[in-house]
Amino acid sequence: MTSKKKLIALIVLGLLAAVNFLIMPYYYAGIVLLSIIALIGFSFVPAHGCGKKLKIKVSGGGNGTKAKPYEFFVRIKNESIVPVLSLNLSVITENMVTGEFQKEDIITTLGPKGKKEIWIRGSTQYAGSIRAYVDNVSVSDPMGIHQKALEFEADGNYDVFPQPVGVELSSDVFSCYNMESYRYSQKKKGNDPGEVHGIREYQRGDSPKTIHWKLSSKLGSVVVRELGFPVENDIMIMLDCNHLDSYEEADKKLNLFMSLSQELLSKGLFHSAGWFNHKENRFEKCDIRDDDELLSALSRIIKNRMVTSEESTIARFFVEDDIEKEHSQYLYVSYDNRDVERLMTYGRVRIYGQNEG
Repeated sequence: MTSKKKLIALIVLGLLAAVNFLIMPYYYAGIVLLSIIALIGFSFVPAHGCGKKLKIKVSGGGNGTKAKPYEFFVRIKNESIVPVLSLNLSVITENMVTGEFQKEDIITTLGPKGKKEIWIRGSTQYAGSIRAYVDNVSVSDPMGIHQKALEFEADGNYDVFPQPVGVELSSDVFSCYNMESYRYSQKKKGNDPGEVHGIREYQRGDSPKTIHWKLSSKLGSVVVRELGFPVENDIMIMLDCNHLDSYEEADKKLNLFMSLSQELLSKGLFHSAGWFNHKENRFEKCDIRDDDELLSALSRIIKNRMVTSEESTIARFFVEDDIEKEHSQYLYVSYDNRDVERLMTYGRVRIYGQNEG
């Protein structure tokens, strides 16, 4: 029964008690009437006097695998001397990759300066960051006649990492990787004297070694060379976050991404990772040179929702001006073939997903 229906029921009972008291003006009939009036009046007190000094915190977090249950603790503290007769809240645990969620509704009480700890435990079949947060927080009288909504921002994360799967890289991935012949960035400056990025006027602090003496004498002013930045790796693992048919698909893509990166690192091959971040609405890229950088990339990726979008991941890659398109090889982890031919004009493309291997 809703709070509105409860209030209507009490009012109806109060009217019946009033009629009964008028017909039979005995003291016991008056007691019933006064009790109902007192109950209705008392129901307003908790909703307006409680919860003003309520603190809620979600803790737990950490990381693990799909085989290991996750747990969170919701810690509630009433810093007021006024008791909370009925606290209502929902604790939601959501996989940030798939959107899979579980909801637990909680009704509890807290005395003056009281504390309470609620244990939330669960598990998931799929990789992703599990976010636990509180929602629909309110205080009310014990009968739930009057409620007062409260706003709280309390959440925590537990990272469930992918599980590596057996994946073999084609020999052409290694044969095309040239560790000696660096290419140079067209946008990024560096410190390699073997390649000049551009020419500009001398500024205080510039190294004398960068001064272009011959050109300076012709121009009549001191100019320096901006040195080139060598691109260290040829390979990008591009994870498709713009296509999702099932939770299983998302999980398989994360497993493949992790496995490919680990395989490249085992061969001593640095590489990049790229994916579209739906929350930030931009394509992201990071370099992976060791296991720590792989885990750092994964911790960002598993907090990103996979959804089916009108534009493919490849299309979003091309429109991002800040991301350089200088890799000679792209390992595309996807179940979506949109715009693959366009990516092939930039380098060799190998798809891992529906046709993995």
